[in-house]
Amino acid sequence: MPYLKPENRKSLDEIVQLMMDLNVSFNGDINYILCKLVRRTVKPSYANFKNVAGELECCKLELYRKLVAPYEEIKEAENGTF
Repeated sequence: MPYLKPENRKSLDEIVQLMMDLNVSFNGDINYILCKLVRRTVKPSYANFKNVAGELECCKLELYRKLVAPYEEIKEAENGTF
């Protein structure tokens, strides 16, 4: 999880709320937004692209750790293991 100070989250939370108000979906919308953001803001270099890829990978891992794994634990308790 990106542990940002609360005062640094406010404007980012407003962006998230706007995205929710616009019904941004996970059927390509997020991919489009992130790709457009990277294209417009990241100066082309291997190091910069590596950093962006690292951010995305860490996001994926954090989602799995905080959301998917606990969900799987609940379902395993309900249904048993294979």
